[in-house]
Amino acid sequence: MKRILILLLFISFGVNAETLITPTYEIEIGSCPEGYVTCDTIQFDVKELKADIISAYTGGTLHTLCQDGVTPCRFLGYQFRGDIGHFYILSDGNLEIDDQSGQAILVEQGQWLD
Repeated sequence: MKRILILLLFISFGVNAETLITPTYEIEIGSCPEGYVTCDTIQFDVKELKADIISAYTGGTLHTLCQDGVTPCRFLGYQFRGDIGHFYILSDGNLEIDDQSGQAILVEQGQWLD
């Protein structure tokens, strides 16, 4: 029993960030506090691979809404505003960046690091 509790503690504290690698960016995504379904204050560290520039932004999670139109249902990914536009990091590894008018300026498939 004691081993199971130690293992559960290790797992819960060991998952601090996710990282998505695309041809253009490496994005490290901070985590929400445990127990939260949605989160509006996640830290995103964005590295532009070709320029070796690292920037930090704050954003949140994306979810569909349940039938009541209020309750978050399925997790879709993350979003934040960056210098060049609005970043959408989807759970399937797609990165989409829209300019200030909402036009797509970049769409890339990335890989999640384990």
